[in-house]
Amino acid sequence: MSSSGQPPYPPSEPPAGGGGPVPPYGQAPDQSAPGAYGQPPQAPPHAQPQQQPYGQPQAYGQPPQAPQYQPGPGAYGQPYGQPQAPSGPPTLSIIAFVLSAIAILFVPILFGGGAIACAAVAMRRNEKPAKIALIVAIACTVVGLVLGFIVGAQMAQSGL
Repeated sequence: MSSSGQPPYPPSEPPAGGGGPVPPYGQAPDQSAPGAYGQPPQAPPHAQPQQQPYGQPQAYGQPPQAPQYQPGPGAYGQPYGQPQAPSGPPTLSIIAFVLSAIAILFVPILFGGGAIACAAVAMRRNEKPAKIALIVAIACTVVGLVLGFIVGAQMAQSGL
């Protein structure tokens, strides 16, 4: 405010920085102006007609149809928890079979444990021969331990 108590600009002129004309204090804004507060904006005469608001039915024709979903080649439609078939060779199952054979003759705890671990991981990866590989790994580990005890007991009796 200036020293005379008047604002530095007349109330009908916009302040510096833009804006539209400001009505004098206490008077309502001009309601006939396009886009006035509370009024929808007026479309120019050459504009397209307005569309229906969202959620209201159209007055003519059939309502739009939702697109139909076409399932792809993935696992869509399989029940939850159904495993998918593996795509590659059963590498871990083959390694489990090889380690199982070694576990019969040499250090069954080490090679048998490795065979069991490989077969268990192969089962998690859903390899087809994984269940058989696990059974063979456990059986070969037990057979290797029994053979080791028998050979160790005979060596102890013979004094070697």
